Amino acid sequence: MVYHKLGAFIHKIKSFVQINKEIIKRHILGWCIFWFVDFCFAFANRGGNINLDYPVNIIIFIAFFYSVAYFAIIPYFSTNKSRATIITILILVLFVFLKYLFSAFIFDGNPTRKGLMFVSFEVWRFSTAILFAFAYWIYLQSMKDQKMRYLSEIKLIETQDVLLSTEIKFLKAQINPHFLFNTLNFLYAETYKLSPKVSEGILLLTEIMRYTVQSTTNEEITIEKEAEFLRKYVKIQQLRFHDRLQIVLDINIFSPSISIPPLIILSFVENAFKYGKINDPNNPLTVKLESNPEYIYFYCSNLKNTHFKDPSTNVGIENIKSRLNRYSNNYDLSIKDENSIYTVTLKINLLL
Repeated sequence: MVYHKLGAFIHKIKSFVQINKEIIKRHILGWCIFWFVDFCFAFANRGGNINLDYPVNIIIFIAFFYSVAYFAIIPYFSTNKSRATIITILILVLFVFLKYLFSAFIFDGNPTRKGLMFVSFEVWRFSTAILFAFAYWIYLQSMKDQKMRYLSEIKLIETQDVLLSTEIKFLKAQINPHFLFNTLNFLYAETYKLSPKVSEGILLLTEIMRYTVQSTTNEEITIEKEAEFLRKYVKIQQLRFHDRLQIVLDINIFSPSISIPPLIILSFVENAFKYGKINDPNNPLTVKLESNPEYIYFYCSNLKNTHFKDPSTNVGIENIKSRLNRYSNNYDLSIKDENSIYTVTLKINLLL
């Protein structure tokens, strides 16, 4: 059991050394330079004599440096300076005490300096290690900041590439609508004299397509424009179905500047044309839209087409709800799917 734990510990040490090999090399090189310079001064000041306690001082100094750096300054100085200071003082007291024990009982039986003088000298010596630890923390912070700036620059470049790619795709997507609008305008001009009704349908289709493309670039649009678009949409459907279309359209816009997510209203009306039976005079398609300073009210009711074989997936409804949630959290949406009647009621409260 002990052998297994020892083997696991040795494996962790090897893994740590392997991962941080370059960092360890730089630390060893730095300490070699530092202690070589210190040795030269100590050798000169002591007349060429170096005591046995010198290598012990090196070990204690290095141990103190890493203890302060990794247990006090690095983990706490950025977030809790008081805690970092207290831990540093405790470590300092511990190492001064250990140094006293080494001096008193291991080397010559007495500390080389007595009492307060000994403590003052060792505190001064360990204080240089604290300064080195603090400088090391500053170095790590600068490296961290440099890495963050580098990552931010990489992220910015990636974002710019995505925006450029999106812009190119958007421009490509605009080519087809412009081509379609130009073609429809040409057909409108060519058919105006031959069939005013057909040319009117082409003109309405052009305006509807243009509104659909332009409105999707905005998060919101005025209720007046949405109502105008709804009228044009119903009008082109009337041209399409001739006298067979049975519809009651009631639009009352008292606050035209109120904004609303685009195509919300149309989605429900389009759904009614797609799935509803709209040629029954006893059950006409009923569409109501009203706006005032207090609320926006929409109502749509249609007779269901029982012969329609393409069932709704409700994806469009979920999309509408998602857009409404981004627009307001103060609305009521009621959808009733009864045996023969499908009804949608939407009320958006504008007052808090």
